[in-house]
Amino acid sequence: MPAPCRVIAAEPLTALVDGPYAQVVPPAGYVVPRTGGYEHVGARFRFRSLCTREVESAIAKAAAEFRLECAAVS
Repeated sequence: MPAPCRVIAAEPLTALVDGPYAQVVPPAGYVVPRTGGYEHVGARFRFRSLCTREVESAIAKAAAEFRLECAAVS
């Protein structure tokens, strides 16, 4: 959904053992603005590990599990 859009539903990732160490997930009702940039996106996640392959795996799992539902803002 292109911005601007309103978040209908989003849930933090909690079930992933090797998931992100930090995340910012907007609440329902938040409007993702058209301005873009690092802080104005649907969600942000931070990963870390001693091994690049583990970080890549954690990112792939998060991308497969995370759901963000948005609707157009008129």
